[in-house]
Amino acid sequence: MGLEALCEKHGIPESHGLAHARRVLAHAEKALEKAAAPVAPPLARAIRLAALLHDADDKKYFPGTVPGETPNAKGIMEAAGAEPGVVADALRMIGLVSCSKNGNSVPSDVAGRPEYLWPRWADRLEATGEEGVVRCWQYNTEVGAPLAAAETPRPATEAEVWALATAERFAQYQKSGGSSRSMMDHYYDKLLRVARPDYSSVRNEYLESEMDQRAAPLVEICLAYGKTGEVPTDRILEMAARM
Repeated sequence: MGLEALCEKHGIPESHGLAHARRVLAHAEKALEKAAAPVAPPLARAIRLAALLHDADDKKYFPGTVPGETPNAKGIMEAAGAEPGVVADALRMIGLVSCSKNGNSVPSDVAGRPEYLWPRWADRLEATGEEGVVRCWQYNTEVGAPLAAAETPRPATEAEVWALATAERFAQYQKSGGSSRSMMDHYYDKLLRVARPDYSSVRNEYLESEMDQRAAPLVEICLAYGKTGEVPTDRILEMAARM
């Protein structure tokens, strides 16, 4: 069973389905094009496969999967004829993607191999920018979560937005297993933190350039909510129409 069939069979929604996977793969392809040095073909294949299949065993949609195991991604790669070494590398990369599990941390075994984190950063690009705004709203709508809460911050300046996205709040988000009390709180719990990781762990011209640009729409939505106390759904729908 391929990824498209898997998504159809299990009703994976648009926010985490095939279209999202293709966009993450496109980011990974551009990262490979902008690599400071040529990436060995087997490693490049692993990067592409990890980018495409990073959500194939997502616990939100496959709650019965044993933590740390990725039977869907592994099965798809093996059925496609990927070499064992490529499969192993891709699975390691997939294990590094989840924000609720990994945050922005860099395990010691990949500290000198930034390519192993490129699928993570490619996925994080889709959590930021206009795409991230839309995906967050889509997922929130899919699960019926509140758009905001009484305690949701209402910043008046960009400096206040960034000051509210604290390391402590990000740590609590990870400790909770990736839970936010509302869509707008998710911006401060996760999205703003992943928009600006330490570039020493990225080390790719394309990914870093995209990260520089993609924080602005997140800040825009936070400030709009801060000003009115209402989530600017009309603005979010405008962004969705451009995707």
